[in-house]
Amino acid sequence: MTKRHSIAEPCQNLAAVVLELERRARIELACRAKPAAVMLSMREFERVSAHRSPFWDAYEAFRESVNLS
Repeated sequence: MTKRHSIAEPCQNLAAVVLELERRARIELACRAKPAAVMLSMREFERVSAHRSPFWDAYEAFRESVNLS
């Protein structure tokens, strides 16, 4: 479950929020009660970014697989 904090809270107590990320995958930050940003644990960041190809490699693979003419 994603926990939501006011955007001011990490500014006031960054260490506590970072320690909380060790127990959670992500923390949502809200500004005026609306979602504004997300903080990810390092584990979650590595999971979502692990199997991505660099943009140019993915673009060239797309161009080779699709006839654009």
